Amino acid sequence: MARVVFDHVWKRYGNNAVVEDLTLEVPDGEFVVLVGPSGSGKSTALRMLAGLEEISQGNVIIGDRVVTGLTPKDRDIAMVFQSYALYPHMSIYDNLAYGLKLHHVAKPDIDRRVREAASFLGIAELLDRKPRQLSGGQRQRVALGRAIVREPQVFLMDEPLSNLDAKLRVQTRAEIIKLHQRLGTTTIYVTHDQVEAMTMGDRIAVLNQGRLQQFDTPDRLYHHPVNSFVAGFIGSPAMNFFQMRVQDVEGQLKLVGEHFSLPVSAEDASALAAHRDEEVTVGIRPEDIVDRRLDGRLPADAVIPVRVDVVETLGPEQYVYLETAAGDTMVARMPPDIPLRAGNTVDVVLPPDRLYFFDLTSGDAIRGEEVESLAEAG
Repeated sequence: MARVVFDHVWKRYGNNAVVEDLTLEVPDGEFVVLVGPSGSGKSTALRMLAGLEEISQGNVIIGDRVVTGLTPKDRDIAMVFQSYALYPHMSIYDNLAYGLKLHHVAKPDIDRRVREAASFLGIAELLDRKPRQLSGGQRQRVALGRAIVREPQVFLMDEPLSNLDAKLRVQTRAEIIKLHQRLGTTTIYVTHDQVEAMTMGDRIAVLNQGRLQQFDTPDRLYHHPVNSFVAGFIGSPAMNFFQMRVQDVEGQLKLVGEHFSLPVSAEDASALAAHRDEEVTVGIRPEDIVDRRLDGRLPADAVIPVRVDVVETLGPEQYVYLETAAGDTMVARMPPDIPLRAGNTVDVVLPPDRLYFFDLTSGDAIRGEEVESLAEAG
């Protein structure tokens, strides 16, 4: 096991930087997820760590060694790819053993490692089969097993579940978490799926357009995003955003829109005072939008009349798509027993203490409490 460090790492193709000054440290034994949309640089960062992409500037460190100039085989890592990359002519046993044979591991040790990994992954009865005789989920277990038998310092996983169906993704996700809990090996996992990131990572590095946006725990990413990109990317359904002006109304600070206004909580008043008479981006999570009929104790001045556009019933909850008189759209996550139909007009409450605020130009969070900086979070 070992820590992993990206030390001011850049990757350029000509004048185009696809990873910009990436700096973060993964402690020994931690499971860290790199997440972001397509083109964010997450897979490129992983490939630079693996030695499959040349670093334009900066260094990567595994353990106490700078490995920037080393070949992949000398970095003591094992990688699981999006494609299973199994040898079709070899048995599962030989697929698992092949890398160990190349490293001249003794035959008894190879046999022990292969059978232990196969038993742990539930594929011991498949060792005599060929890859074509296995399901997608079984092939992915073999790919994981091939990494396990290496007993590396670091596991690198590049979207390993993307070829599986929804049920198998959930099942294999749980197996990878259990694998990490048992082995305790430092793991860097790349995905574009923020649900995978939130459920699997000890910490998550959110990237966008090659830049690290925030490196933090799942809980802090969700409740304390440092900017509007992180706020909108983390969470499903995504955070709702709309623009409002910060104004003094009868001696009190309020958020004023075209057809409605909202009160400002005491917690946020001091931070928003610096943006008086300016427009800001206001955000609210879908689960924080409340049907007024459910709780009459919520502040009356935070009520907004909306029209129901679409209702998606999902069993234990429903997603309700709403439109304000100003044409702003929102999605709310509500209990399934609230009778809502397309075309209904309802009053919803946006609780002041559940609102998020972001600078309209930079996208940076505006909070009444201190938001941890990227340097502190990393």
